[in-house]
Amino acid sequence: MAFKKEVIDGVNILLKVDGKVFGLQTDGSLNIERETKEVKYKKTDRSASIWAQKTAGMISWNISQSGYWVPVKADVDIVSFRDLFAKMTHATDYEIEVVLEYKDGSAGADTLTYTGQAIISNLTHNLTNTGEDSTLSCSVEGTDALVEAEVVA
Repeated sequence: MAFKKEVIDGVNILLKVDGKVFGLQTDGSLNIERETKEVKYKKTDRSASIWAQKTAGMISWNISQSGYWVPVKADVDIVSFRDLFAKMTHATDYEIEVVLEYKDGSAGADTLTYTGQAIISNLTHNLTNTGEDSTLSCSVEGTDALVEAEVVA
């Protein structure tokens, strides 16, 4: 998969938290997982009873994102560490709206957009004293369904 220059610029993978862009993003991951549950049936055929049988369970999702902590463009509203910290540590108002936008990497590909409600499960701000840009990492876990939004060309 060949990536375009925009990935380096942090605009091909965008995580938005409560409508604000999450930093100059360098990488991220979307993980969707379905639990499986073992089921037991009474078998008469002895050879069939050694194989585990499964059924589908609940689906969960999470997103991890990292990036440099500098604005990409002056007209883009960047979510701050303070905003994320406040949401993560608030006793009752801790749920955030998440929008993940990215291209699948193929030429002429549509932008894929997923939305959902989530809770911040990890927040890391790597600070430097060398004058270089600091970085921020954030992980969120979905509290409900992750929904694919309308395709944007």
